[in-house]
Amino acid sequence: MPFSANKFHSVQQNKSYKLRLVNTAVDHQFIVSLDGHPFTIVAADFVPLVPRTNVKQVTLGVGQRMDIIFTANQAAGNYWLRVLPGCGTPPGAFSGRAAIYDTNVTVGGIIRYQGQPNANPTSTGYPITQNCDEEQTTPFWPRTIPSANFVAAAKNLPVTLGQTARDGSNIFTWFVNGSTMVVDWQKPTLQYVLDNNNNYPSSFNLQQVNGANQWTYWVINTAGLPLPPPSHLHGHDFWILGMGTGTFNPTSTAGLTFNNPRRRDTAIIPGNGYIVIAFVLDNPGAWLMHCHIGWHVSQGFSLQFLERKSEIVSSIGQLDEFRNGCASWKSFWNSPARIWSEEDSGL
Repeated sequence: MPFSANKFHSVQQNKSYKLRLVNTAVDHQFIVSLDGHPFTIVAADFVPLVPRTNVKQVTLGVGQRMDIIFTANQAAGNYWLRVLPGCGTPPGAFSGRAAIYDTNVTVGGIIRYQGQPNANPTSTGYPITQNCDEEQTTPFWPRTIPSANFVAAAKNLPVTLGQTARDGSNIFTWFVNGSTMVVDWQKPTLQYVLDNNNNYPSSFNLQQVNGANQWTYWVINTAGLPLPPPSHLHGHDFWILGMGTGTFNPTSTAGLTFNNPRRRDTAIIPGNGYIVIAFVLDNPGAWLMHCHIGWHVSQGFSLQFLERKSEIVSSIGQLDEFRNGCASWKSFWNSPARIWSEEDSGL
């Protein structure tokens, strides 16, 4: 259900409603609340959860989704559904703050009980706690992540910020595991796979992972970077074994959760911190993992997992559409109709 400023959404007394909140922003982290109506969180990134009740606010990083339920059990009236900037002091300092928040406009929507006038609410909001934290969630269907091979298998992916030269200028660039990511629009990773060519450019920032249905473990360290990046993995959900401030060294499993940890496909990595994730190699393909902040990914904050390479072609099946799409793109790219060039990571 899309919400916008001063938009009315009618509810019936004592009925419960489920909303799916989606953060589609470029860089804003949001805090969502409904005056006088606490939430029950029932799903995150489409993962069903053990219901978490009496929640006064929910935090959404860029790209995250949250399913919440509220009950219209208050006095009949109009109530603000508030969407506030999150993360940092002042609010939004680390995650974007639109100019509208410095006006007298309440950003969000209006929940109107049936029979009430079309008027702005006079309701009072809950006290909001500003934070950059990932929501605490527990998957409804429990799963224990194997830990015996963690120390041997876990790999560090340090994230740093530097500069690279382009068009005679030095530009800010993100590096993951020592490499920024710049793709080749005319020859994507899957084309290398189809050609059985293993000479991937270093700028593809590729991590090859093999082993059918095996677990893989990754530690993303952002020490020295105060921003909390919302990071998204294509092709998989992942389990969050741990996160925190400082640098995590995967020489032991101390402090990690392997018994039914949080499961998401987008997670907010703490600033000056780390996240430890695990996922199962059950989906052959070339899968991107990247920061969901628009200009961070354009500045190279990405890597890709090349998963079970020998099975990718057979898993795709019919290749005609892939080949036709690539041929059409190359025809356009090399034609006079193209008046622009790739000027960032290409993602």
